[in-house]
Formats: sequence, structure tokens, C-alpha cells
Amino acid sequence: MLEIKDLKTVLIEMSKQNGKTINMLNHALVKNECVSMIAVNNSYLTVNVGNIPECFLNIDNFKKTGNLQASTLSFEESGFNPEEYPADLDIENPKTEELPPDIFSVNFQQLGKYASTDQMRKTLNGVYFNPDRNELCATSGHVLITKKLETEFSTPFIIAPHSFKILDILAPYIEGANIIIEEKKDKKYIQIYGDGFTFTSQCLEEPYPDYNKVIPEPDSDLSVILSPETVKQLIAGLNTLLPYTHSKTYHMCVLQHNTIFCHYNNARIGVRLDQNIALNKYKDISLHIDVDVISFNTKLFLQFLQDAFTGESITLSYGPTNVYAATIQNKKQRVLIMPLRIKNKADEYPEWLSEPIEYLDIKPIKAVRKKTVKVDKVTEKLILSLQEKLGKKALIEKLKDWDELL
Repeated sequence: MLEIKDLKTVLIEMSKQNGKTINMLNHALVKNECVSMIAVNNSYLTVNVGNIPECFLNIDNFKKTGNLQASTLSFEESGFNPEEYPADLDIENPKTEELPPDIFSVNFQQLGKYASTDQMRKTLNGVYFNPDRNELCATSGHVLITKKLETEFSTPFIIAPHSFKILDILAPYIEGANIIIEEKKDKKYIQIYGDGFTFTSQCLEEPYPDYNKVIPEPDSDLSVILSPETVKQLIAGLNTLLPYTHSKTYHMCVLQHNTIFCHYNNARIGVRLDQNIALNKYKDISLHIDVDVISFNTKLFLQFLQDAFTGESITLSYGPTNVYAATIQNKKQRVLIMPLRIKNKADEYPEWLSEPIEYLDIKPIKAVRKKTVKVDKVTEKLILSLQEKLGKKALIEKLKDWDELL
């Protein structure tokens, strides 16, 4: 039986989706000992609640009190007509197929971090269940995650983002599930049910892109196996760097040969940090045939490592593929990350990347604080303006010349 606290959270989530425009939809209908609620983006919930008189349940009051009976209003008190409250989703000539209920215990909110929020690409806003590979996928077009499922299913579908949190709450209670196909309108719905409840939600429209074309398949010549100890040290090192990150700066995590390194240097506050980690001491490997260096967003790279790490070794692969990217992979999950920048072997080292350092051992974080000269805002603006016009190196040379003259 669904616990009251979980029922409250689900109803609050559905009420948020309805907004405040239509006041009646900020209420649930209590009738025939069931609470029923509809969300405007096509979700519907019914829950058995026992011996409660027919009424409307005020969700705002329920949120405050956590008590069902204390949050109810009679039909007369509410001023709403119960006959006007939607009874269920209107699905014409439904075709129903059974789904294994355990496929919904996947933590949709975590997967949602990888999905797109671009409303122009709604297909990518959801989590795709792929029966051909027996896995699910979420992608924004720049990052991507796939997870293998234990049980098989036959029909593809895309879970909409409005259902992520609700499905995570209901997952422990699910006893059965169906996919409902409305062929005439080319729509699909998932329906889950358990002891005393049923939840139905419309899926996103297909087709979903063939993401497997851009995921690098494992290649022993283009892969590094990270031991659990190395993964832990890498996560710890990247975590140490993150406090110095701000939203306008991409701190790059650079993958070069068999080493990952990252650095942060802020002359204004006088802090320099360096982190160098050898991934494999005993194997001289290279990246993609034309690539010498790939750099990633450190925060995303750390998130992927944490999501993929289960205490066992993971594999870091980078090709062959149609795009420059790398994957972090364990037995059941793989994550693709698109690079920020790429340096080809024939290119000179650009300004954003220092010359490689020869190292094989893990080196600790080094923090060096320098004495800095405080300047007023007017002087600072002047310096930045000159730097923009002359370039950093030319400005430094000019300043040296002026210093000699003075």
C-alpha cells in the first residue's frame, strides 16, 4: 500500500505541473474511496484511500498538514462540480502489451541529468527504452548515458520528464506494468500499478535517434582499464579542483596518451592547482589516430565517473567513432562525453594547453598562493581593454618597456 508521505509527494508533483491557472486542478477528486488526480501533461493517478467521504482534496492543505481528512472540502465548500473533473485519460481503442515492472527501478531523476532540456528537441527530453539493445538511453546531444536492463521487452518507448520523479517514488510499489498503444493517434502510454494504485502517463513521440552510431565501442588498442584505486584517486583529485570552479569557466580535464591532467590558474587571487594522474603505467597508448589531446569539462567528467563507478574497474575508451568523444564504461553502463577542444597531432600546442609533462606517478594537488597587487576598478578596466586590443603577450612586453622608462 502506498504510504501517505509518498502519496503526498506524488500529488504535489502533479499539482506543480498543473500550475495555478485552473484552480480545480490544484485539487484531487475523492470518490468511491479513491483519490484521483490528473496532470495537464497527460498523467493520471488513482489511489485507494479507504473510508473517506466523497469530496475534493486540497493539495496545498495536504502539503502543509500531511493529513488526508483534514485537507478535504465537500463539493459544496469547494465550489467545483465533480462531474466536470476529468475521470481518466481519453485513450481510443487501446492496444496493451505487458512490461516487466523491474525496468522502472532505474533512477529516472539521475538519468534526467543527461537528457536535453531543449523544447525544440522534445524527443531528447526523455529516457528512451530500446528493446533492440535491451537498454535505456538519455542524451542531450553532447553527453549520453546507456544502461543495460536485466529483463527483456519488445516495444520501444520514451518516458517523458514529467514522470521522472513520480516513477522514482512509485518504483518500490510497482507490481505490474503495461505499454498502451493508441495506434490511431500514434501515441503511447505507460501504465504501472501496485497494491491499491494505478498511474498512467503519456510517452514522448518517437523516433529516437540511432545513438549507437556515435558511441565508441570498446577497442582494446584505444582503451584504458582504470582500477578501483585509480578511479577513487581520480575522483578525489577532481573533487579537490571543483571548489575553484565558477559557472562562467570550463575547467578542462585533459586526456593525453595514458594520463589525465587538469590545471587551474587564477592570477587575480593568486591560486594555481595542478593534478596529474597516470591511468596505466605499463602501456603506452595513444588516442584516435589523428588526435593527440582531448579536453573535457571537469565537472561533467567527474559526474560521469561517479555515476559509472560501482567499486569495480571501469574502462575508458575513445574510438573508433564518427565523432571525437570518449566513453566511461562498466559491465552494465556506458557514458559518452563530447570534448570541449581537440588538438590534432600535426598542430602546434595552442594557448589553452601547456606542453605535456612527463610523469607516470600520481602527484598530489599543489596549491601555491602568490602575492597579488590590488588595483582599483578603473585601472583594472584599462588593463583589460589594453589586453583585448594588444593581446596578453604584447601587453606584458609593453608594460616591461614602460617599467624600464619609469
